Amino acid sequence: HYIKLSEMEKNRKLNDLLDALDFNQVVIFVKSVSRAAELNKLLVECNFPSICIHSGMSQEE
Repeated sequence: HYIKLSEMEKNRKLNDLLDALDFNQVVIFVKSVSRAAELNKLLVECNFPSICIHSGMSQEE
């Protein structure tokens, strides 16, 4: 499936999907490190357990 959404609409739709679906783990791929950090912050604010893994991190992190 495909749907074209603005960045703000993407956040809302993802939140709606995560609320509606029964899941154990989810991996979300994004375009940039800044988007990954922003999305992680949003998910944590919405009380979803979330970690951010991106190319700017060292192996130890």
